[in-house]
Amino acid sequence: MKKAILTFVMSLSIVTMAYAVDYTITLTAEQDKAMGVLSVTAQAWIQHAAENKANKMINRLVDPLSDKKISKMTAAEKKVILDGIDIAAERIKRHGR
Repeated sequence: MKKAILTFVMSLSIVTMAYAVDYTITLTAEQDKAMGVLSVTAQAWIQHAAENKANKMINRLVDPLSDKKISKMTAAEKKVILDGIDIAAERIKRHGR
């Protein structure tokens, strides 16, 4: 079965700190074709889904640690809180691994 390889870059820029993470996702030709129903390109759909999920998780991590309403916080304020979170410990707390 022929596979179509789809690569996308997810970039996150907050104030002066910017970094990019590359992910490679492999879809079969059939999967790639089916994704075309959801969006113009599978890459656009996957990019949107990854960014949306990441932003939701940022809010879930930051909200309990802030005195300010999450919708009123700036990206810089969220970043300060995120920088203080031990991500590995959060993963273990939430998923047990």
